This record gives sequence, C-alpha cells and structure tokens, in this order.
Amino acid sequence: MRGTASPSSGRAPQRLAHPLLGRQPGIDARERLLGLHDGVPEPDEGIAQYREAVRYAPGDPAILMDLGVALMVAGRLDESSDVLREALAAAPESAAGHAALGAVLGRRGEHQAAVGALREAVRLDPAAAEPRVNLGTALMKLGRWDEAEAELTAASRIDPENASVHKNLGAVVARRGDLARAATHFEEALRLEPGDAGTLANLERVRRLLAAEPD
Repeated sequence: MRGTASPSSGRAPQRLAHPLLGRQPGIDARERLLGLHDGVPEPDEGIAQYREAVRYAPGDPAILMDLGVALMVAGRLDESSDVLREALAAAPESAAGHAALGAVLGRRGEHQAAVGALREAVRLDPAAAEPRVNLGTALMKLGRWDEAEAELTAASRIDPENASVHKNLGAVVARRGDLARAATHFEEALRLEPGDAGTLANLERVRRLLAAEPD
C-alpha cells in the first residue's frame, strides 16, 4: 500500500494515490463535470473532489484547469479566474487554459481582457472553433464588428454545425444591413437548435424588415 514515509526513514514521501489522478483520456473536463459519463460527480461535488486532487498533486496544471472549469460551470467566476491563472502559470502554452480563462473573463464582462486570452488560445490552437466563437462574441461586445465577423467566419469554416457561430454571424451581418444573409444564418442556427427562442425572434425581426423593403 502506498503512503507517506516516516520522517526518520530518510526517504522522500511518495505521492498518495487519488482517484481523480487516474484520468480518463479523451473525455473533456466539461463533459465529466456535467455528468455525461457514468460515475462522474455533479459540478459542486466535482469542485470538492478536484480541490482534494490538487492537495495530492499541488500545482498540477491539468487538475487546476479542470477545477477552474468546474468553478466556471458553477458560476464561481472569481475563483475560476484565479485557479485558471494558476494553471497557466504552470502551463503557459496551454491553448485550453487560455480559452477557458477567456470564457470566464467574458462571463465577467471583462471583454477586452477576454479578447487577449482568446487571441492567445487561437494562436496556440488555430484549428479549434470554440475559442474563435468566444473571441467573436467578445469583439461584438466591444463593437469591433469587422474583427468579430472575421473570427466567426473562420469558426464557421472549422465547425459549420456550430449554432452559436450562425447566431452571432446573423447578428453581425444584420447590423451591417445584409438582412438576407442574416436570415440565412438564423435559419441555419434554428436547424441546428430547433425552437431556440432568441434565434426565432431575431429571424422574425429580420423577415419583417425584408418584407418592408421596396421591390
């Protein structure tokens, strides 16, 4: 049985076993925390377990990142930001870490800071769609519409089945007056997420404006 050596043994203490240190490859932290796999804790329970895992493996960036995401899912954004920054101090080239921090900052309304974190995530992993979606959203909040459209268009090429991409692109091009293209994006978003109330309202609004345009 593994344990901690006595102070008089002259040997360095061994790391104690912990169930969360035996990680399941290929399962995203967010999925584990949301209970999409058997035997996975709910978010609040997951936070406690990840904190315990950190106690057994202090400074482990992967566990810190999972804890940061768990805190974000639970809405504990200040704590999440602190933990994710700690993870990034240990693993500064982690695209997932920068993406998670950017998502947290965006939820806190710190859109300029979110843009910085998400641009770093995109630099480190240009093939990932979700950081670009969040980056586009942050740029929209800042009124940087051309930059937002560029990022969202890039995300749509990577993941054309992402409803959030089409919702946001619809909003961007509608603001520019391209109502027909906006309607196409909202229709695609509804195909991917049928019945979404916000998208339905936006599509109806755009269709009314199109119908009022002179022939």
